[in-house]
Amino acid sequence: NVVGDTVFFHPGHKALVAYKNVHYLLLAGRTETQSQFDGWTTGRKDGALESWRDAEDGALNGVPLSFGAVDCVGELRLGKIQAGRSAVAYCWLAAGPSLEAVGAEHDLVLERGAEALVQRTHNYWRTWVANETRIPAGFLDLPPSVQGLYRRSLLTARASVDDGGAIIASPDSEIAAAFSTRGRSGP
Repeated sequence: NVVGDTVFFHPGHKALVAYKNVHYLLLAGRTETQSQFDGWTTGRKDGALESWRDAEDGALNGVPLSFGAVDCVGELRLGKIQAGRSAVAYCWLAAGPSLEAVGAEHDLVLERGAEALVQRTHNYWRTWVANETRIPAGFLDLPPSVQGLYRRSLLTARASVDDGGAIIASPDSEIAAAFSTRGRSGP
């Protein structure tokens, strides 16, 4: 039901906010040189004002508010990148029960820095996967490529389980949708 769906650009947060009832999402981003979106727009998914259509020409119109079956696009420009160089952009999505809640998460990212939060997450999962209680006997005798595959498998399995132990039925909704439209339950 798309009644009550809304997306708007929040000038105070310099971010896009989508909400319905008590479900809020805030989308923001930054680059090494820009602390906010370079452009943005909102639109409806079911008509001529679809935001992805606006994005096709490379210049977003900055439509500030849309209602109904909504979508939105935020733009981060990296500028001219020299050969052999790199450029970094960060984009984050905060979810919460109110505008205040997602705004607080957004402020946390701005305060601590997206780079530091990504590094913290990297360090956490690197430590988690190296936990010796998960390493089977003889593991260290295996080739490094097999050890790496085992560790990656642990991370993949963990990504499919929530903190309470429930297994996510289909982490890839496109696959589930493809099978349901064909009337099949598996490959």
